[in-house]
Amino acid sequence: MLNNADDFVSVIDRKRNLVVATVAVGKNPSRIAITPNGQFAYIGNTDTQDLSVIDLKQSIVVATITVGNEMSTIAITPDGQFAYVVNNEDDRILVIDLKQNIVVATITVGSEPFDIVITPDGQFAYVVNDGDDRVFVIDVKTQLVIAVVKVGGNSLALAITPDGQFAYVLNSSEDTVSVVVNFSGDTVSVIDVKTHAVISTISIGADPIALAIDPDGQFVYIANRTDGTVTIINVKTHAVISTIRVGAMPSALAITPR
Repeated sequence: MLNNADDFVSVIDRKRNLVVATVAVGKNPSRIAITPNGQFAYIGNTDTQDLSVIDLKQSIVVATITVGNEMSTIAITPDGQFAYVVNNEDDRILVIDLKQNIVVATITVGSEPFDIVITPDGQFAYVVNDGDDRVFVIDVKTQLVIAVVKVGGNSLALAITPDGQFAYVLNSSEDTVSVVVNFSGDTVSVIDVKTHAVISTISIGADPIALAIDPDGQFVYIANRTDGTVTIINVKTHAVISTIRVGAMPSALAITPR
């Protein structure tokens, strides 16, 4: 658990629901990613512009990695080989070799990259840019941009189906989904991961802010902030099948494994 104001991480034993360790990190820790093997946690510290690497067995910091301004997301490849750090202010992605804990590549993307997701097979990284409403597709093997996809307005988040077939992007300003989310369009853009092209744009509720895909990959759930609803989309048909009214200003959502 990140404690922004106190600059430390609390380690909780899930069986006993107790804090078993407190680890000091950099200033204003705001992002966290854990390696697939559960051995290390990478903590993004906003004010010191670095990553603290915590050995979870020992609950100690074993490395500190300098990154850039306004890191917004950390994503780790399924094989645990690389971490991708989004630098929102610098318009770039840093690639970190997790064996050496050093930056091995810097990838320039579009304006104000905000979120990044890696495909389940570890082949591609999808980066959504809030500043220019584009998605950059990075080949993980070569660390090169191989495609750029135009989506809807104010794109803030994306998710990829468990089978790796589709990416959903929120278009907030258009109230649609491109199977890539556009915050200012209230739409979702749906991207075919094989062709890296938008194949559908779906109108949803007002100001979509977060999305999640169920473990079976059948449905996409989208929280719409302004109208206090959750939109449910069928992945096969790319159609809205239900809208659920929830509380005021929903900001996040999560789905249980089963």
